[in-house]
Amino acid sequence: MSQYSSKGKNWKETRLLVLARDNGICGYCSGEATTVDHIQPRAKGGSDDLSNLIACCSRCNRLKSEKNLLRTQWLNPKYPLKIK
Repeated sequence: MSQYSSKGKNWKETRLLVLARDNGICGYCSGEATTVDHIQPRAKGGSDDLSNLIACCSRCNRLKSEKNLLRTQWLNPKYPLKIK
């Protein structure tokens, strides 16, 4: 399990780290971020790695649910997706 795992004891610290990294701005709508979302959902093979986490507001987190970010058309263009 990753040291940043949402199942691990460090999740609270990871959440705060991601919110700070993204300046408390939702990566989807530019609103105030209060949660952290997995860009590629864990249910679809996504990891808990920091590169797969994004700050988001609770509304966008609910709307995105288990959808893949690549198929999400309301992604904030300010945060370009890096595809490897």
